[in-house]
Amino acid sequence: TSTTKETSPSLHNETIATTDRKDEAQLQKKNTAPAFYTTASEKKYFTITTPNDNFWTDFTATPAGITKNYFQQTFQILSKITTFDDKVYYKLQGQTIFYVLATSGVLSDSPLGLPQPKIQYLTFKNATTYWGDNTLQNGQSTNPLTLKTWQSRNTYLHADGEQYFDLYSNKGNFVGFIKASSTNIT
Repeated sequence: TSTTKETSPSLHNETIATTDRKDEAQLQKKNTAPAFYTTASEKKYFTITTPNDNFWTDFTATPAGITKNYFQQTFQILSKITTFDDKVYYKLQGQTIFYVLATSGVLSDSPLGLPQPKIQYLTFKNATTYWGDNTLQNGQSTNPLTLKTWQSRNTYLHADGEQYFDLYSNKGNFVGFIKASSTNIT
């Protein structure tokens, strides 16, 4: 009989589509390995905030690595997985799909994730797009803004794998967000 431990989420291969604890307990008694169930996540994104936790690419006893390479990055949550011993994992979409303990980071409504404070000054390489809010919808052209120097106060590691800066005018007014690859740091 295998058991679920923090270092090994040895879970049953079959997803149990239920939220009723009574049904889960009965199903667990029928299986030799601990079963699990999935639910939709409360929020859409998860930022890794602990660099030394394990992650898995499947539910085997051996972790695929530690979260160091994903530290401060934000990922889309595909599902929330709860084991019968009440450990919670998130199935995350990066370049590959992987699983982490819920205690490895924080939930977010925004794909930008957590701000990483760093004041720097930048210009735009060319006319490109910037966005006025953290949903990155309805982009606007930087063309009228290209000859100015802007302040960035935070860096973000977005769920799309790109790094973004926030933009502030020389008067300290928030302007929006821009891809780091579209800027020159002065």
